Amino acid sequence: LAVSLFAFTLLGKEFLPELDEGDLWLRVKFPVGIALESARPYVHDIRERLLTFPDVHVIVSQLGAPDDGTDIHGPDTVEFYIGLKARDERTIKDKDTLVKAMDGALDGIPGITKNFSQPIKDNVDEALAGVKGELAIKLYGPDLFVLEDKAREIAKVLADVHGVVDLDYDHLVGQPQLQITVDRDATARYGINVQDVQDTIEAATK
Repeated sequence: LAVSLFAFTLLGKEFLPELDEGDLWLRVKFPVGIALESARPYVHDIRERLLTFPDVHVIVSQLGAPDDGTDIHGPDTVEFYIGLKARDERTIKDKDTLVKAMDGALDGIPGITKNFSQPIKDNVDEALAGVKGELAIKLYGPDLFVLEDKAREIAKVLADVHGVVDLDYDHLVGQPQLQITVDRDATARYGINVQDVQDTIEAATK
């Protein structure tokens, strides 16, 4: 099991101040395996809670992967673009204070993890390290179940480190699967082609 630690964003802060883009980007993770239909009410609830802040003038959300296939997220991931009013029009001038208040407004939603960032910064972080976060620990190995266990152990240790916020890890296992095995003897008895059975199953599960 190999561990690689990326601290490029933290190192960069010694030379360049963090750019204030003016808006916010929020990523929310639901429990692995949740269906789109089950996640949608929570997405609506999150939007409604965030819109109660007078400093927000628009919110756009994307649940799961886009139709063009440029993202790999499933129904357990939703991203929010939070457009803020101009700084001189805000009731809360300090963005960190605003983020803390928004984070507290979402605390009552069970089973989710949250990560506040900025639109450009979020994409730059992902382009540099393959993950969207300021500090990432990458694990390499052939066994997904071992990686999942080690990631959980690391997250438990990091949770006690002072200053760590928005801590989460990518869940690699545990997604539900539907496995269907065609009874070839039965299809032969009824004179049914196996391919016809598979095509019917494919059409029914799309």
